[in-house]
Amino acid sequence: MQDSVTPVFAAGLADLVETNHQISPEICLIPTAGHTPGHVSVMIESRGEKALITGDTIHHPCQIAHPDWSVSFDEDRQAAAICRKKLLQDVADSQVLVIGTHFAAPTAGKIVSDGESYKFVS
Repeated sequence: MQDSVTPVFAAGLADLVETNHQISPEICLIPTAGHTPGHVSVMIESRGEKALITGDTIHHPCQIAHPDWSVSFDEDRQAAAICRKKLLQDVADSQVLVIGTHFAAPTAGKIVSDGESYKFVS
C-alpha cells in the first residue's frame, strides 16, 4: 500500500469506481469479495472471445480443485470461498480464457469440470 497505492492517491491520479464498473464496451469489473475490501476481477470481451483476469480471487491453481482453500491474506475466508466457487461455476466448461494473476506458467487456460470439482487446463 505505502509504496504502490498511496502515491497514486497522493498524486490525485486515482478514480474510485463501483466494483461492477464498465471500463469500456469490452472491459468490465466483476466484484470478487473476500480477499480485500472492494476486490474485483476483470472480464474482457472482444470479437466473440472472453477472458477473465482473476486478480487475487484465485492465488494458485490448487484453489480451482479446492475452492474452499483460502490464503492467509483473505480478509473473509468464507466470502472468498463462496466467490471462488461461483466464479468457477460461471466459467467452467466454457470458452472463457482464465488468466491467473498469480499463477506460475502457464498462467492462462480453461476451467473444466472434474467430477464435483474443477481443473485448470492450459
